[in-house]
Amino acid sequence: MRGIRAHIDASSVRPIVGFALYWAWIDVALVGVPLARSVAVNTLFGDLTSMVSVLFCILVYVLCYRAPALFECTRKRTVRWAIAALASAGAILVSLGGALSLGMLAGGLALIGLGMGAIVLMWAEDYASDKQGRGYVWVAGSIALSFPFYLVAIELSDWMRIVAVSVLPLASCALLAPPRQDLPLTPKSERTVFACSAADDESARACTVMGFPRNVAFWFAAFGFVFGIMQRFSGSTVFLDSVLMDFQQGGRALAAVVFFVGLCVFSWKPHTAYRLSTSIVLVGLVLVPIFGSNGSFAAGFIAHMAYGFFECMSWTIVFEVMRVHRSDAGATAGAARLLSSAGLLAGTLAIVVARTMFAADALQMQSILSSAVCILVIATMLVLDTNGIDNVWAMMKAGSDGAPSSGRSGAEVNGLLRQSAAALGQAHGLTERETQILALLAQGRTSPYISNELLIGVNTVNTHKRRIYQKLGVHDKQELIDMVAGFPSKTSDAEHDPSNNTRS
Repeated sequence: MRGIRAHIDASSVRPIVGFALYWAWIDVALVGVPLARSVAVNTLFGDLTSMVSVLFCILVYVLCYRAPALFECTRKRTVRWAIAALASAGAILVSLGGALSLGMLAGGLALIGLGMGAIVLMWAEDYASDKQGRGYVWVAGSIALSFPFYLVAIELSDWMRIVAVSVLPLASCALLAPPRQDLPLTPKSERTVFACSAADDESARACTVMGFPRNVAFWFAAFGFVFGIMQRFSGSTVFLDSVLMDFQQGGRALAAVVFFVGLCVFSWKPHTAYRLSTSIVLVGLVLVPIFGSNGSFAAGFIAHMAYGFFECMSWTIVFEVMRVHRSDAGATAGAARLLSSAGLLAGTLAIVVARTMFAADALQMQSILSSAVCILVIATMLVLDTNGIDNVWAMMKAGSDGAPSSGRSGAEVNGLLRQSAAALGQAHGLTERETQILALLAQGRTSPYISNELLIGVNTVNTHKRRIYQKLGVHDKQELIDMVAGFPSKTSDAEHDPSNNTRS
């Protein structure tokens, strides 16, 4: 219970419920209103209709990433309400468009896509402003809560459902916190797109894609690609009028519940939650081809469960990147969503074309899905490579072992630890490089992180660590952290020296 209280309090209700309404709105607008009923069923256009929204989502992410001033506009309350109103209008057009005209349907999908992209970035900024770093915990809670909201809305009559899809984005916007003007925005000139960071050591150059390490960027795109294949794996007529189709969405809610409970009750660290969630996802995806392409409930449930874990894990990575690199929400969340949305679009196109070509050959379809799962397995293995330079996995692990806090900000604590490490290193005859590594170890940093920070090899870091342990007479990291934290620095001595007190 103590873990739950640490993550969930009165201030948590607003963001969890607000983002849950957003997720429910997307599901009702794009899944609850069967688009295939409004267009030709089992045709290329019918399969790709919802991808119009994904295309406009990608457009929003690109614009906000490349032009920070556009994202700056979303901090105005009037602009936020205008975006929510357009999203509501788009949902209404989608609900009525099929009965009236395909032009209205396409226009509604475009407005939904613009609203989806903008609203998720606004919520990312809201979550990022939480000083206790509970953003990804709130995301898991909101995904889980969105499922009952979705079930209630989907069981309404047609006209009541139209009212629901028009109200949900407005209600979500109403729960957004007042925009903060002091949140930083990364200047366009400092945003890295398909470039390599400069480094003196050529072997230490870390190529990035939209600010993420290449392996992590590939993981975002690969998961979107695989889910795009899985969600279109069955024919569009299967479960079209069945309650089972609605409950397939419960797989995503179940994944979010597992993630949420693990973080709150069992005190999972971000990297622990990532590892366990990844294991569950990979086991589930290996089972999907076994169920075949006959649209079984189990296959759909596992597919949505995998996507639920992906949402939770991707937000964990996003918030850890924002925390460590101090990047703004629009740039980081927008880049992550752009990569996964592009993969989703590619996967959907691939499976639609494949199903058209191999409609009567179940073995070919099974092979395609199995190959897609292999792609995701490879991407996951790359992310779990803890020796990679600038690896988010190592960054998450380092952030979970932070040094003791004394009520000061993280920057103040790290500054005091560096001063204490310098004094301790001088007292025990540590070299300058060993003192640098000692300061980073005292902050809970791992060898891969230190390797990236100091541009030296991991083996070199480990050699220095052994020498530091020998000179200080400690046996593990916790002893080292306690020793540095308890060693007085010159600054801390001066703060506690009565002779430094002045009288007014």
